[in-house]
Amino acid sequence: MPGDSAREVLAKCGSPSRRQLLEGKPRKGGKGRRAGARREVWVYDLGPRQLVRCLTFERGRLRATELDGYGR
Repeated sequence: MPGDSAREVLAKCGSPSRRQLLEGKPRKGGKGRRAGARREVWVYDLGPRQLVRCLTFERGRLRATELDGYGR
């Protein structure tokens, strides 16, 4: 659920298939993500009969979940 810590998600969902670390960029006008803000995307690929789940964490908290195409 949004707001869960990375540790809570790991306990509920297990280890992701892969992780990707992203560095934030400031938005024009000084609003939005700060320079150097770290985001991490966890990808859960559950196979060809399931949609891939992408979980985005910011500062160690779950901020967004998205579904992608079918897995491998």
